[in-house]
Parts: sequence; structure tokens; C-alpha cells
Amino acid sequence: MNDILVVGSEGGIGKSFCNYARNMGHNIIGFDINSSNTDDSYRVDTSDYNSLKDIMSKVNPPKYIVSCPGLYWRKKVEEYSPSDILDIWRSNFLATTNIVKLYLDNSMFKLGDINVVMISSLAGHFGGLDAYYASSKAAIIAFSKSIAREYISHRIRINTIAPGPVSTNMSKVMTDETKHKYQELIPIKRFTRPDEVAHLIYFLCCESPPSINGTVYDIDGGLIRR
Repeated sequence: MNDILVVGSEGGIGKSFCNYARNMGHNIIGFDINSSNTDDSYRVDTSDYNSLKDIMSKVNPPKYIVSCPGLYWRKKVEEYSPSDILDIWRSNFLATTNIVKLYLDNSMFKLGDINVVMISSLAGHFGGLDAYYASSKAAIIAFSKSIAREYISHRIRINTIAPGPVSTNMSKVMTDETKHKYQELIPIKRFTRPDEVAHLIYFLCCESPPSINGTVYDIDGGLIRR
């Protein structure tokens, strides 16, 4: 089985995918700012390009990449300080996309048939109650579509997943009342489970045909239905 590089391996979705992929027989290389340095897990701030480059020099670059770091505060625009704005963009956009730039900068596309899956959010499509979070996630979608268009000739394929509310620690910023209101709007009457997102990531990463490129997949229990 091929190795899979997971950026954001300690988050709710990232950890669930790591478990899923390991059960399918894959070896996981995990990058996360909260990782404990072990044989297959590396503590690194992937929003820092030079730190990421240093860690990548220690591993064999896999052809499969899943990038799913994320930060969500659910704050109003006026509650953000200038440094908060930079933090949310670093944590969501740069931490997610730097790995692709690193592969391109170092001609790692010569490995052939590189497949990337990134995690955005429904808020990146439709807006949300945290404008800076939503805009940072929208940027991931625009980035992945642009890479898909420009670099397919380099045998790099990239797709994005836009989850609705997911039952992870990130959802704890919502009050119980807010969660209940969301669940009433979702046809299946619950939040998506992390393992359900992991299943979709695995399909796109390891099982999808080459013609699936530059797409955005919603997984939201039928919330948006677009």
C-alpha cells in the first residue's frame, strides 16, 4: 500500500482519516503542530514554509497527500485583532496549501501521479458566522481549482471537500442551542461524523478515477443540496 502524507494529522478529521487509512493497510506520515515526534509523526507548523521544508527533507515524499489543518473561533469581524486575522489565515490557508507549493518548488511532481485532497468548508462556498474563517476556507477552494487547471500536465491531481458541521472539537465553540438549530436544519438531523468525512477523503485520495480533478465535494447531511 502507498504511503499517505497527512497534514493536520492530530485534528478531528485528520486523526479519523489516519485511523481509517491505517485500517486499509496504508502507512501514514503525519504532520501537525500538536504531534508528538515519533517514527511516523512530526511536530511542525505547516504554515511556516521553511519548517515544513526542513521536515520534508527527512521523509520520502508520498504520492498521496491529505491536507486538513483548521482553526475556527466563530468570532465576529469586530472581535478580530489584526494578529488574529493573520493567525486564522496562516492556520487555515497557508498551513493547508504550503505542502503543494513545496512539492512544486522542488519538482516532486516528477514522482508522477500525485493526488491531493484538501479540506475546506461549506462556509467557504456560502459564507458563515465567522467572515475571516469563511474567507480563508474559500481561498483553499480557489487555490485547489487553480492548481487542478494549471498543473494537471505535471500529473498533479487535486480535489477539495467542503464539510458542513462535523462532530469534532472544533464544533465545541457552538452553544448547545446553536447546535440544536443546525441539527434541525440538516435533513439527517445530526452533524456529520469524522469517520464519514474520512471515508470520502479515502475515496478521493486512493480510489477515484483520474477524471475527478478540481472538484469540490459537499458532505453535510443534505444541508445545502446544491
